[in-house]
Amino acid sequence: MKKQIIFLITAIAMVFTLNANSINPVIVSIEKSDDAKALEIRLANLEMKHTQITLLDAEGKSWYFHNVSKDVGYSAKLNLEGMPDNDYVVFIKNKKGQHFQAFSMEGEDITFFQLQNAGSIKNLTASLENYEMKETAQLISKVTAEMNRSLGVRIANLKEAPTTLRLFSDGGTKIQTEKVANEHAYAKNWDLQNVADGNYFLYIESGNTTVVQSIKVKGNNVEIGAVQRLDF
Repeated sequence: MKKQIIFLITAIAMVFTLNANSINPVIVSIEKSDDAKALEIRLANLEMKHTQITLLDAEGKSWYFHNVSKDVGYSAKLNLEGMPDNDYVVFIKNKKGQHFQAFSMEGEDITFFQLQNAGSIKNLTASLENYEMKETAQLISKVTAEMNRSLGVRIANLKEAPTTLRLFSDGGTKIQTEKVANEHAYAKNWDLQNVADGNYFLYIESGNTTVVQSIKVKGNNVEIGAVQRLDF
């Protein structure tokens, strides 16, 4: 199936490269193409640094991996024709930082997950601490770095819906999967002692809500990154 994914490499627009300098972060633009079942990816401020682009699905399967070397910018169209309906993650990293964008694909429709900002996470955390089970309440999730290289995962308002939790690396290695059913809440620490240093994604799917949480494991530390969410 990887052979069906076609990257069309073109020169990136000058508006991105003119402002590139060493103090600016990488500029990332990921948009749905107007004329095809495809994504348009544009990067700027790469500053000649080695950059990796990876496409993963919700099971942790790697659909594409591409290296960008010795360029200040990059532009490509990622053709998604022939790929199954699923949730996916585009992950981009270099020495300046990293960025991911999750999206859901069903037929010709592509829906991007939305970034949960600090304010909304704080409100959800407060709700998790004092939540009351309600039929209309939205799913609440909180992921924390715990002692002994472990990951704290707490979820409320599951409403007995079948729930899948899956941890996988940015290279497509599956680490852990749990399935929960007939529960209203979930709370558990995931042991990462035997997990290699690197970047990971925790994928949570329950009812009409899907959450993708980025995580970085380095040495004895677990760093909690950005989280994106999609509610149908």
